[in-house]
Amino acid sequence: MSQLKEKRATAKETETPSKKRGKKEDKSPKQEEGDYIGQFDAVKKNLEHIKANTDQVLELKKRVQMMVKDSDEKEISSDLEDLMSDTKAVALKAKKTLDALETETAKLKRSDPTSSTVQIRVNMASSSSLKFQEVMRAYQTACESVKMALTKRVERQIRIGMHSFGVLWY
Repeated sequence: MSQLKEKRATAKETETPSKKRGKKEDKSPKQEEGDYIGQFDAVKKNLEHIKANTDQVLELKKRVQMMVKDSDEKEISSDLEDLMSDTKAVALKAKKTLDALETETAKLKRSDPTSSTVQIRVNMASSSSLKFQEVMRAYQTACESVKMALTKRVERQIRIGMHSFGVLWY
């Protein structure tokens, strides 16, 4: 699944150099605001990545419904595992960023609760968290549907096998 490897490389490129080195820099308020917005953009990209993986999982479900050979099942299961591990990594990254943003916003809110900038940050953080939950629910639903389709296919094969041997299925 070379597309998956390309996406992982792209996700790593979105990290800022200071994050890679683990250094903090002295920043002006304008730079901090830009970094804050940049972090939301990073979360947005992560959510788009998860949505793309969800679409790929739904494509796997279509492949399950159309597959004929048992070797296809192994390939689909492998692809699903790859997508699941990729999505888990991206989701953890997005969750950590959201948690950091919410922590930073809470600190700002304690220092100046009436600031409009703080209120904007609070709104952005809460809407991003809700969007993250929504995207993850859709992804989990898609994964469950693929697993269910694989299970139904196996049950169907068992029924056919039992029928050919004269055993009744209840």
